[in-house]
Amino acid sequence: MRKRSIKIAITLSILFITFTIVNIKAITINSNNDLGITYSIDVNSLMFDKTNIKKNLFNSPELNGNILYKMYNKNTGWDDKWSIINNYANAINRDNIRLIKIKLNKNVNKKYDIYYRCYSSKFGWLDWAVNGQISGTTYYDIKKIEIKLCLKVDYKKNTLNTSNNYINNKMYIPVYYNQKDKRWKNIKYGFSTMGSSGCTPTSLAMAYTSILNKIVTPVEVADYLYYETNEYNNDYVGSSGLAVIYASKKYGIKYTPLKTKKELENALIRGKIVYAAMGSGKYATTKYNHAIILYGYNFGYTISNDPLKKINNDYVSINQIWEEQSKDFEDSIGGSNFYSLEEYL
Repeated sequence: MRKRSIKIAITLSILFITFTIVNIKAITINSNNDLGITYSIDVNSLMFDKTNIKKNLFNSPELNGNILYKMYNKNTGWDDKWSIINNYANAINRDNIRLIKIKLNKNVNKKYDIYYRCYSSKFGWLDWAVNGQISGTTYYDIKKIEIKLCLKVDYKKNTLNTSNNYINNKMYIPVYYNQKDKRWKNIKYGFSTMGSSGCTPTSLAMAYTSILNKIVTPVEVADYLYYETNEYNNDYVGSSGLAVIYASKKYGIKYTPLKTKKELENALIRGKIVYAAMGSGKYATTKYNHAIILYGYNFGYTISNDPLKKINNDYVSINQIWEEQSKDFEDSIGGSNFYSLEEYL
């Protein structure tokens, strides 16, 4: 930045739930309403091996609907359409599945919420997702899934002993840009080029493209920072922390400085993209600091997107990120070395 064929076991049960902003409080009700049904799904066919799921699961003439899914394959990306999990085989190759979204439709969606979590081949069970949110990781295959079908209730009328499970409000999965991309690596701004010092505009472009759902290139961000502010390759090579603030205001992005490790963790749990100014360690050297972005959260780990070295795009512990943050004043001049980035609601 600056010099210096898989089997999936599914468990279904009726729950009462309460909500706060960042977590689900849930307890299984030990009564006749607890279905306690376990289904097995072959991921290559996406079919149940039991009798009619709708009859067993919804068991009411007034209810109709299906369990729908979309999957993300590392080679082909997201499915184009929502598909039904049912008793009939879908002739689709389901190797290399990394992410899944599951939801209910029609009338059944008005009575139930559907919760699900994935078992990662590297990190084990991940956090719960709900009603079409993304579950899984972008770098490791899904091995198993658990599903809980939850009755929609007025939780204020129920007093229950609860346990907490964090979920994402909305998870952004950023695109990847590299500052040494041949399209812009040789573009010169003041003291240096994009290829040598473009980590901040490249990192911000990754975040903005995903949050705004439109293409924002590293060159666009670099042009703004160089020509309209003093925050890129002007007084020194690279950018200070003020670049995040100025560019985010320009693109209408909500930015929040994260001043503690807990704040960093909570932002990632909630699905925000985090800009990180890094010092000497995995991402930077003793000679140069570096900017990256972070997203996702699983058991103390997050995923990094490194605009210089794609090999670093993998899970990394939040402890390591916190320990290796930049120590330079210029990087934290805006309030922190870390900023959560999201759309304004």
